[in-house]
Amino acid sequence: MEISIPPERERGTLNLGGADPDPRTDFVISAQTLHDEGSFRRRIKSHLNKIPAYQREVTIFVHGFNNTHAEAAFRTAQLKRDIEIPGATIFYSWPSRGATLGYAYDEDSALFARDGLENLLRATHNATGLPVIIVAHSLGSQLTMEALRQIEISSPGWSKRNLSGVILMSPDLDVDLFKSQIARFQSVPQPFVIFANSRDRALGISQRIRGTNTRARLGNISSLEQLSDLPVQVVDTSNLKRSRDLNHFPAANSPTLIALLRRLRDQADAQERRRIELARLLPGDVSQLGGAVRVELDEEAVEQ
Repeated sequence: MEISIPPERERGTLNLGGADPDPRTDFVISAQTLHDEGSFRRRIKSHLNKIPAYQREVTIFVHGFNNTHAEAAFRTAQLKRDIEIPGATIFYSWPSRGATLGYAYDEDSALFARDGLENLLRATHNATGLPVIIVAHSLGSQLTMEALRQIEISSPGWSKRNLSGVILMSPDLDVDLFKSQIARFQSVPQPFVIFANSRDRALGISQRIRGTNTRARLGNISSLEQLSDLPVQVVDTSNLKRSRDLNHFPAANSPTLIALLRRLRDQADAQERRRIELARLLPGDVSQLGGAVRVELDEEAVEQ
């Protein structure tokens, strides 16, 4: 897919024009091509061969609840442009209903989509021979963890060998379920980063749908106690200014955090990012409990 991005746009904004978009102000799908697996492999190889070797990375984005196919494409394009994600960027479009009241439908669809995501991960790695970075948002994190769990059951150690990072942004995922999923990993790929926010109103609604306000979702967890035995890094954005979209996707909607992520990417590249704890590069209070690391971002420090 080719996405036209408005030329004058503030970072963190995603303008949708509906049925009659204006490319001067709105994101627009300008072209799309349907590939079979063979032409997909050729297309991604051709794309990677045109960029410098040090930028030959593959990032797969898995969208969250209430995202249509087009909206997921636009969000992927926005993240790639704003954070300056290098290499090839792919999004996995699982069949969300694209409706505010479609939560139960979307949960079923996310489970239905596990095999498709597994197939995409395997096909992408086979096509490029490169490790893959997975970035998942909201309910897409549950789908991602389910897909990786089933890969690990059939091919133990696959994730560690073939992924160069897993990033779960505002994951709408029960903490105990997450722990049972990650327990099936022979070895957890690194870095494994969780963006959390205790003021995430969307995850608060998710808790109430399940009849509890006391059982945290992974994306609004406030301490490391439940994750202490896991090699994960938690980036807590609770102290940053409220972002758009119910405070549910600050990594995409907050210009301040987007600028920080761009700086982080540059720093990490300079320090061989896959060998370090990314959380320790971020400005804020760092704590550690067992194998888990948490950084609590500070608004003033981030703006610097």
